Amino acid sequence: MSRTDRSETPNGTLIAVKHGANAEAILSTVAADVAEVLIRECPWVLDLDLVAIEQYCRVEARVRLLTDYMNTILEEKGPGKVPPYIWSEITRAETNAFKRADSLGLSPEGRMKIAKDASMYQHFATSGINDLRDKGRNLRVAQ
Repeated sequence: MSRTDRSETPNGTLIAVKHGANAEAILSTVAADVAEVLIRECPWVLDLDLVAIEQYCRVEARVRLLTDYMNTILEEKGPGKVPPYIWSEITRAETNAFKRADSLGLSPEGRMKIAKDASMYQHFATSGINDLRDKGRNLRVAQ
């Protein structure tokens, strides 16, 4: 349990949840919603690492929960009443979400990097096999 904004009883009931970004049950639910949209909108991510997808979905869920909480405070009380740690947490979560999204190819730069890496892999994988085959042939001929 982190911070005083939530606590969990043995049966899993959340008490005094403010934003839910630190509540596993809420965070997991929102992350599952993010994953559903991600897979529907960007099906190519299914070819990528499952752990990377889960990390992105969790950090994006955290951004959404914190931002929703901040927006509620802004509407009800104004910007001066948003706790400083919320601004900091949102900034950190957004930075993490962008890095994870980029690594999944969800940005133009990320997609270009994945395409470049795939073509380099393809080039060197084929080139390496051809070179090895030629060296083997030369060794056989030399014997």
